[in-house]
Amino acid sequence: MKIFFIVVLVCLSAQLICPYPAIGEEIDYTPYGSLLKKYVFDGEIDYLNWQKNDFEVFEEYVKGLEGISLANLGEDERKAFWLNAYNALTIYAVLKRMPDKSFLAKVFSVQMVPGFFDNITYSVAGEDLTLNDIENQKLREDFEDPRIHFAIVCASRSCPKIQNKVFTPKRLDKRLDAAARIFLQDEYRNRLNKEKNTLYLSQIFDWFDGDFIKESGSVVDYVKQYLPKKDTRYISKNSIKVKHLFYNWILNIK
Repeated sequence: MKIFFIVVLVCLSAQLICPYPAIGEEIDYTPYGSLLKKYVFDGEIDYLNWQKNDFEVFEEYVKGLEGISLANLGEDERKAFWLNAYNALTIYAVLKRMPDKSFLAKVFSVQMVPGFFDNITYSVAGEDLTLNDIENQKLREDFEDPRIHFAIVCASRSCPKIQNKVFTPKRLDKRLDAAARIFLQDEYRNRLNKEKNTLYLSQIFDWFDGDFIKESGSVVDYVKQYLPKKDTRYISKNSIKVKHLFYNWILNIK
């Protein structure tokens, strides 16, 4: 206990940025947020210019994630942190490994990198974690909120579109609801074909069907709440088929 108070006093007296947020204090995402605004356009990322101009700055931000403590943070603060961490680390992993030539970068896929999701580790909040660890343990297991699937972005064309601003605890529920609506009403990723009486869904709804069933009883019942009202009415009145669309893993590059 004495050591803890000494650390706090040293931080305050030296006016340093401590890696341990005080109770009620928010994490500063400013460096990451500025880069998103600079390099994200309509859900696509200008990786080549980010890699060329701001990789070192971003790398310092990523390294700083190691010292963050979540012990004093509430649920929304922690959820926002892990959403941002997943997306930031995914971008960082791409920047480190993608070709620096435009024609090669545009056909690059994270699936070309062995262990991209399940073997490469990052030091975050005092732990060594893979991207799958963050998705499955820190987000899916800890929060049981299916909307996280529309907020984390795996750097691929069929993923949800990445937003050009960070997640914060303020209005997080509304941000996640909006992300779900945007994803489900994007006809490239999900669409209702009334002529074929078929609901075409992203493979995300196949891979993680248990998350949506647990929340709403069925995948279709979950999906209906985020579709336009006319589509929801049609699905409710008809026995529709569900098919899953091909998942395009090519890089979501601008």
